[in-house]
This record gives sequence, C-alpha cells and structure tokens, in this order.
Amino acid sequence: MRITTLFTLLFWTVASLGQTPKNVSILDIDAIMQGERFVGFLPENPFWSEDGKFIYFSWNPDQDTLRSLYKVSAQGGAPEKVSAEAQLQLPARGEYSKDRSRKVYEKNGDLFLLNLTNNQTLQLTATQEDERRPQFSGDEQFIIYQRGLNLYAWERATGATQQLTPFQSGNFNGSAKKLAYEEWLEKDQLAYFEVLQKRKAETEAAKRQRNP
Repeated sequence: MRITTLFTLLFWTVASLGQTPKNVSILDIDAIMQGERFVGFLPENPFWSEDGKFIYFSWNPDQDTLRSLYKVSAQGGAPEKVSAEAQLQLPARGEYSKDRSRKVYEKNGDLFLLNLTNNQTLQLTATQEDERRPQFSGDEQFIIYQRGLNLYAWERATGATQQLTPFQSGNFNGSAKKLAYEEWLEKDQLAYFEVLQKRKAETEAAKRQRNP
C-alpha cells in the first residue's frame, strides 16, 4: 500500500508543476540518441524517510550533468532539492530491529545505530578501517559486524566490543604442516624424477658402449 501511495504522490507532484509545452521538434536520429535529455528526466529510485513524512527520489528537471536528490512531502506539494549537507545526515540502508524501533547501518566505513522512537543516532565506530555488514544478534543485545577478516560484537548494554574470530592475514611461508595428499604427491613426483634420471643414465651408458 505504501509503495502504491509513493508512486501516486510522485506522479501527481510532478504533474502539478505544470504542463510541459508541446514538443514541436523534428524527431530524428540525433534527437533519439539524446535519450532522457530529449524526452525529459523522470523521477527514479524513490524511498521513504525514516519517519514517513517525506519521499526522496533521484531527479534532474534542469538537465544538469548529474541527477540530484529531491524530496517531497508525503502530503503532496512541490519537490525540494536536498542539499549536500542534508544528504550527509541521512541514514544509509541497513537492518531494522524486530519491532522496527532501531536501525543499524554502515556509512563511510563506520557503523551507526538509529533510534527511530526519538530520531537519535549513535555512532558505534570511528576507525581508519572499514566496518561492514552490521546486523542485530538473535536476542538483539549485540550488533555483529565485520572488520577485515574478523567478526566483532558491540554490546548495546555496555558499549563494549569483543572480537569473535581470530583470523589473520599473511603470506604462506611453507612452515605449516602439509596435508596427507600433498605429502603423497610430493613423494610420488620425486620418485618419478629418480626413475627418469636412472633411465637417462642407462641410455647414455648404452651409447658409450656402442661408440667407444
């Protein structure tokens, strides 16, 4: 139902800006190749604000080089271009708690927890490394996320972080114990080389006997 309402609002909002003047241009290959710059840019990728009061969407009514982010009230009205500063404050896509009272998400490599009951945002990490794929634990007492090769857990009650996995990156230096099949292949290959060397020596000895 919300999706239907969203697209209906977008349609009537754009229509309310006024009728487009009749296109009297001659349609040719060059005009067709202009694509949206000839027929006009339509709103794309709509999504709701977290409080449900606005609809955001991508649009380019002025035919600029790039599309921009716009918003319109859920009650209707003229679209408004969203400033770069305001965009920085918008939460990214993420995961909601079961009761949808909280949302955890990653933005610019750090993690944030949004409280949807009071619209307050808590930054969970601020590191030079990237934290990714945040999600709630089964009991929702922890935020589980990935940093590098390892998983970490941030506890909501205390704010403490613990590392869950011990994986380390590095180059293989050959010191690790070889698997059984690897040892067998290595021994088999050495034995094959010894057979070849023996045959070569016998062949050379036979040549010397024939040609002293």
